[in-house]
Amino acid sequence: MKVYNDERDMVFDNADPRCVVFTCHSLNHTYGFVQCLNLNWPECGASVPEIKRYWGPWDVENPEDSVRRIMAQGGKWPTLPPMERYEEYAGL
Repeated sequence: MKVYNDERDMVFDNADPRCVVFTCHSLNHTYGFVQCLNLNWPECGASVPEIKRYWGPWDVENPEDSVRRIMAQGGKWPTLPPMERYEEYAGL
């Protein structure tokens, strides 16, 4: 599945290991967490795509439309600290 946003400056390509989707069910709703690539076209022309992460409602019947909608309207994932930061608490 290869999905572009409307401006075609972001792409989700499940053949690319940098692009992933996680889904979870919580509070009687399903949510998708999409990691896609920002191509920075046409204004920047970056040689290496930037990884972007968005989340939003997920439709299990229509994953392609869900990815497109999340890339266009989804919220951004927060930057989380690495797990190494919590190694001292592993035994608690």
